[in-house]
Amino acid sequence: MRHMIFGTTNNVFIQFFRYFWVGASSAIVDILVFSFCLYTINTSWWIAAVVGYGFGIIWNYCISILWVFKSSNMFRELVLVFCVGAGGIILTWILLYICINWFGIHELLSKMISQIIILGWNFSLRKWFVF
Repeated sequence: MRHMIFGTTNNVFIQFFRYFWVGASSAIVDILVFSFCLYTINTSWWIAAVVGYGFGIIWNYCISILWVFKSSNMFRELVLVFCVGAGGIILTWILLYICINWFGIHELLSKMISQIIILGWNFSLRKWFVF
């Protein structure tokens, strides 16, 4: 059990376990910033989504290189993380649009739904293309 939390690993199951927790904390950062932008400064949901997602990406990268993946070339990784992030925000916009405009789901719940779906996208692409 100790190896699930401490030390470096190349085991994909342990990395996914760790990434799940990193992703959860990133989702919290994303939701908090999204909610702040949407409800406090009254931006539209698509701008709030970009700002929240951006903060979540930065948080995720920092924690991922400390706990989940081995960092080998920070500049290359950052470029790829932001490329993966660009794809992720496009998918987020599509999912938010569908949830909000087609199904009438509340913005915050729509954001949470999109985050669950995007988790697989983010882990897969970061595992195989970034790190």
